[in-house]
Amino acid sequence: MRTNAAGACRQARRALTMLLASWAIAAFALPQDSRAQESVPASPATLEIGKNIYRSGVLPSGQSVRAKTEGDVPFTGAQLTCVNCHRRSGLGSSEGKVGIPPITGNYLFQPGTTAREGIFQTQSIGPGTRPAYTPETLRRAIQDGIDPSGRMLGPAMPRYALNDAEIDALTTYLKTLSAEPSPGVTDTDIHFATIVTDGVDPEKSRALREVMEAYFEDHNAEIRNETVRGEQKTVMGMTRMYKAYRKWKLHIWSLTGAAETWTAQLETYYRTQPVFAVVSGIAAGNWQPIHNFCERHELPNLLPITDLPEISEKGGFYTIYYSRGMTLEAQALAMHLSQTLPHKPATRVVQVFRAGDSAGKTASTALRSALQSQESVHLQDWDADAKGGIDWQRLVRETRPDVLVVWLRDEDLTGLATLAGNKTSVPKLFLSSSMINERERSVSVALRNQTLLVHPFDLPAASERKFIRTRNWLRLRDIPVKDMRVQASAYLALTMANRAVKHLRNNYSRDFFIERIEHMMDNIVSTFIYPRLSLGPGQRFASKGAYIVKPSAGKEELAAVSEWIVP
Repeated sequence: MRTNAAGACRQARRALTMLLASWAIAAFALPQDSRAQESVPASPATLEIGKNIYRSGVLPSGQSVRAKTEGDVPFTGAQLTCVNCHRRSGLGSSEGKVGIPPITGNYLFQPGTTAREGIFQTQSIGPGTRPAYTPETLRRAIQDGIDPSGRMLGPAMPRYALNDAEIDALTTYLKTLSAEPSPGVTDTDIHFATIVTDGVDPEKSRALREVMEAYFEDHNAEIRNETVRGEQKTVMGMTRMYKAYRKWKLHIWSLTGAAETWTAQLETYYRTQPVFAVVSGIAAGNWQPIHNFCERHELPNLLPITDLPEISEKGGFYTIYYSRGMTLEAQALAMHLSQTLPHKPATRVVQVFRAGDSAGKTASTALRSALQSQESVHLQDWDADAKGGIDWQRLVRETRPDVLVVWLRDEDLTGLATLAGNKTSVPKLFLSSSMINERERSVSVALRNQTLLVHPFDLPAASERKFIRTRNWLRLRDIPVKDMRVQASAYLALTMANRAVKHLRNNYSRDFFIERIEHMMDNIVSTFIYPRLSLGPGQRFASKGAYIVKPSAGKEELAAVSEWIVP
């Protein structure tokens, strides 16, 4: 009796969950017949004009768009571009209790409806509804702020000073915006890739693959019943709910050889099977070739594991990184030094690196740039490649550093022990947490009191607590903990991708996927190896700071000597 009652209760809860989910999909999914709109081919020139107005607020004349809001407040150009509120996808956004509606053609040219009492029914008249837009009523909305039912749009909606030709171009662009699923999506599947390059430690590569493959297997097992139902007639109008589910297909793009050849290899992979997004990934060297490839194809690249992200003034829209990597470490160190060094002339800071190691070279360049305005700091470079190796005694004797910054890996640090007892020559020694092996911290016991680490991660005790959930997930799938940073980073990227896809409903737009990631990043329950992650619109680095830490008595223990530094 008790068992039957419990089973009935579970079935009731499941039915209620599916019912609520289907209501949500009915409320937010595209109109069922929206894909059947008659498409009128538009010239590339017209689409480009509309795109420039939408994204940049730039008219065909090169002048900025002008408009008024709140009745008579004038604005111009980038202050009031459509993309700022309605986002790149055109599918809208929300801020607190304020909702920004979609303005893609699939929405505008269908009646605006709301749910009504009665399961799976909608109403197209009354509060919260509107007739479908026509080109004429859309022109009136853009110029005068009046919707198709004759109601005034909200005061925050600008009234644009656009002529008819400019509005026609904008309307043409809106009809194409998020009109079809992005490449990599079929009626049954979503294709994802992860990228692994030559030169990555085989153990790290294997750790990444195991997490990716297990997560995809779990996901597909969970939705097996839903995808079957989507192929069948279902009661109560629930077919549409199940058709929003897709199986996930994993493609591992292995890149071999020099970084100069990666782009051609990526193009071949993408031609063979386009993917909806690249999730996680790991590279030996700079991520720039992969970044540029993804931006060119407007392909989301979510949270790759790299200390060398692409950092440029142009930035990008489609690649979201955990942090600025080695550049962040150098900038955080510069801030720490500027706050703690004595204000005396010519404090000697010597940084040691290998020009042939892109991580060390990137960090050294960033530190020099960050300290260039510090008149009290004299920064000197010591390129171990140019010097033919490292003689630590000679280095200290020739440079007499007040601070020694070492951007080197484990194999180059064994000789540091020769400086032990020479505290007057090396009063402070800084190493990079990212560049040394976290399982075997290359800190000589004899130099422990002089050594500090630039640490862009959470402190070990906090990381261990946050890693419990991932550790349990790995244990239940018989996956050993090989590399905590790689496994936790991959798991978090997959979790974020899964949440974002669920929020897409059946709007399989890559732009919308990125926008959902931005929106959800602050609400992650556990950030695993980072103290906190956050993104705002246009931000592409989720972790923004670093600690300065000191090795303590335990081999794996680190004690913070600074607050979380955000350059």
